[in-house]
Amino acid sequence: MAYQIIIQSERTPRYLKTRIDAFLQSYKNTMQDMSDAEFVDYKRSIIAKVLEKLQNLSQESNRLWRFIKGEYFNFELGKLI
Repeated sequence: MAYQIIIQSERTPRYLKTRIDAFLQSYKNTMQDMSDAEFVDYKRSIIAKVLEKLQNLSQESNRLWRFIKGEYFNFELGKLI
């Protein structure tokens, strides 16, 4: 399992790395402090968001343009993201 963080800034790479590390440490602490029930609720909400059907043509259009702007053209796989 891996993750990738892409950021764009005028700050130095060293500074940005410290900010990313601080964010990840903070998020780790948040996850560790979460009760089992809270974690289950959190997982359910993410699953519901991923499986949520688009409500109108504007939402579908925005979803596709996000992939186009990011130069990611596998639109069928994009429905899962």
